[in-house]
Amino acid sequence: MALDRLMHLGGFAVVGALAVLALSGWASFLALFGVIALGVLTEAFQNSVLARTPDTGDLIANVVGALAGALLTHAGLGIVAWARRRRSRVDDLRRQIELSAGEVLFYEGDLSQELYIVLEGEIEIVKDNEGAETVIGACGPREVFGEMACIQDKPRYGTARARTDAIIYRLSPDELMGAVGNVQFPLLAILRNLVERLRQQNDRITELAAEAGALGPVGPRAVLYPDSILLKTIMPAEIAIDRLPFTIGRHRREREADMPGIDLLFDDRAPYRLSRRHFTIKRLGGKYVVLDDASKLGTRVNGAAISPFERTTLAELKLGSNTIVAGGEDTAHVFRLDISATAPGAPGTAAAGRAAD
Repeated sequence: MALDRLMHLGGFAVVGALAVLALSGWASFLALFGVIALGVLTEAFQNSVLARTPDTGDLIANVVGALAGALLTHAGLGIVAWARRRRSRVDDLRRQIELSAGEVLFYEGDLSQELYIVLEGEIEIVKDNEGAETVIGACGPREVFGEMACIQDKPRYGTARARTDAIIYRLSPDELMGAVGNVQFPLLAILRNLVERLRQQNDRITELAAEAGALGPVGPRAVLYPDSILLKTIMPAEIAIDRLPFTIGRHRREREADMPGIDLLFDDRAPYRLSRRHFTIKRLGGKYVVLDDASKLGTRVNGAAISPFERTTLAELKLGSNTIVAGGEDTAHVFRLDISATAPGAPGTAAAGRAAD
């Protein structure tokens, strides 16, 4: 009799465990109730089997076995999940590096191959130019650097140094390839950073070419005006744009450095309408255009919406008066940009000089 009940207990424990392993969430609980119901019905219909009678002890063994198997399996799965999370946290902490302001992460010419993601603070990339340092870029939170050495297996192009106290996340080439298969890994964010870096370098090449005279004589071709009551009280009455690209954005919070490369900065309060880097006026193919720099609330140019959430992030400007609205329909950041005709025989230039805000 005792052996028979142990067999009932063990058999239903296995079935209860299989129900938990086969299904997940509420489905596993429903399957467990089904196993318990099976155990009850098995004993309830013992009278229909020759030489068998219902036994309360067997019924209890069936129910207890199913519950015990399910609970032990749930506990085992929980322990395994906890161990994985703990190992993941340990790996994350191992990959994090804390830097003090001015501390160097790697030097130009080093053979290290890690890729880095900025979690907090700012990192600047410095290039040695015959003994003189030139800052060629800066990275803030969620931005990526060090990808050239990681992907190309070449010496570091520049020196990475902490502009402020910073925390960065390190990935080796093997860890990068292994993490790509993880749906939580921000691969799309890395690709966006790389594309943005390439776009900025192209803008810089265009700007340098304009400064060298490759695009024709430099002279004012556009004038920016405030076109709302708020802007008329905080910015100059007009700003002659004689260098491009010209970028408008928002001041960062107190004790935080502003993003580099912003020509006109404004103070804003929560809920923020203006992004830290909101839009850029530039020349493209001989025409003036406005580019939305992945702002949160988008930009409208002469009534047309541009943003990463619209069909395009680019809008062409026309000769004469143009209206630029940054930050949604009810924003106070409304500008008027007047563009004059290019002098005959000259291709025109574009570059926006840095204006005081």
